[in-house]
Amino acid sequence: MNNIKLNDRERYLFFIALIIAIGIFINFGVNWYKGQAGNLDEQIESRRLFLKKQVELLSDKDIKTRFKEAREQLVVINDRLLAGNNPHIASAQLQKSLSKTAGSIGVKIDTVSVRKPEDLDIYLKIPIELTLYTSIDKLTAMLLKIETSKIMLSISNIRLNTDEKNVSKLILVTMTVSGYMKKESI
Repeated sequence: MNNIKLNDRERYLFFIALIIAIGIFINFGVNWYKGQAGNLDEQIESRRLFLKKQVELLSDKDIKTRFKEAREQLVVINDRLLAGNNPHIASAQLQKSLSKTAGSIGVKIDTVSVRKPEDLDIYLKIPIELTLYTSIDKLTAMLLKIETSKIMLSISNIRLNTDEKNVSKLILVTMTVSGYMKKESI
């Protein structure tokens, strides 16, 4: 490589340019580090706040309170279950309750068909299929009574049929109403 000969002035300018370039690189490095350190401080603070919230959530008082609330909800749910030692007694109670509900609004249940109980882990779902011939107003009243019943009931299937001209203003309703019972009482 060729030797470059620089006079004193050029060496002086080269030396100053080199010092300025080193200063710029140091400045970029310091600013980058400050940004990283600032982000690190923010991350540490956010983690500290997160851990503080988790400790509050897991405190004994909170766990005891949530456990107590869960027990109260379970008592309310269990009070709304069908009574009986087996699914047959529970289905008889469900039939009686639905007949009473229908009778209170003037609806006659034409047929009742007890379906096979479904296993829901700690509960059994006791389905009953009902067929009735009624007006839409009485059906609405019956559905409202089923929904607000003291016993926990659900309607899993409902079919409505009318004659072609619906002269009588009555509809044929087939619905599956289910009650629930504790499985442990079997």
